[in-house]
Amino acid sequence: MILFIILASCADKDGNSYESVDSGVVDFDTSSEDTESEDTDCVHTIDTGSSVLDSGEPDTGNGGPVFDQGRTGERSDITSVASGNVNTCALTVDGEAVCWGTDNWGESSPPSIQFVEIDVGPGYVGCGVSIDGEIICWGSTGSFFDAPSGSGYRGVSVQSNYVCALDKADALICWGDTSGGYNDHGQVSDAPNGESFVQVSAGDGYACALKNDGSVVCWGKNTRTSLTPPDERFVEISSGSYHACGLTVEDTVVCWGEDGNGQANPPADLFVQVESGDFHTCGITTGELFILTATELAPVGSSV
Repeated sequence: MILFIILASCADKDGNSYESVDSGVVDFDTSSEDTESEDTDCVHTIDTGSSVLDSGEPDTGNGGPVFDQGRTGERSDITSVASGNVNTCALTVDGEAVCWGTDNWGESSPPSIQFVEIDVGPGYVGCGVSIDGEIICWGSTGSFFDAPSGSGYRGVSVQSNYVCALDKADALICWGDTSGGYNDHGQVSDAPNGESFVQVSAGDGYACALKNDGSVVCWGKNTRTSLTPPDERFVEISSGSYHACGLTVEDTVVCWGEDGNGQANPPADLFVQVESGDFHTCGITTGELFILTATELAPVGSSV
């Protein structure tokens, strides 16, 4: 669950300024590991009033922030935000999903229904849990994104070729494209059953789920030990491309998996939120926003 809204005041390498938005769990998803920091200079602040300032600037096209195309103004009715590689979607207090960014496959055109939760994948797809408990997906979904029928769902997590969800009985179900060796890593077929979960987070070919007792189980593609969570008690988890992180009951962040860019090496601070990206991790401490990469580990912006 996303608790905060991040407003970004940025300037590109030519000195042009603009503003954008991301979620309090700071999902700065990137489409490429090669995104250069000198292209943009952003300062992020926390807005606990849940207002979103849209900009008319286009998508940067290099895996950076995705901006509203053609819509400007401020909204103060936003309760959560989910960001992918090419677009961003926000959920309003009335349950409306509002998206901006690219819309080549309808990824920024969600249906006009009421949602209780939404998520955006790294490709051209988004999914949400309707107020009736159904899972509805939009964008370049294909038949493999067709959700199981029923109206008993409460949570959803989207990846580029599969989806995992929790039903109202806390059971886990995953589905998607498992055709060919490239897509089939067991992220769908090996999903655990017969247990109760409170959260699921889909990664690149693998997924992790949080149990009622605070322990974590992962399955799928075991890239760089991404399937071996530590023996900790967590209150939330987040899966990146090849690493995952969790917020423990002691409010510390513990990560596992690939650490080539420092994304699995969090500072020894107390946190309230954590989010894993492709090759980075961001978290909100009790006072500041931290970004973890190979070249940067520093507070950004104002206090919460």
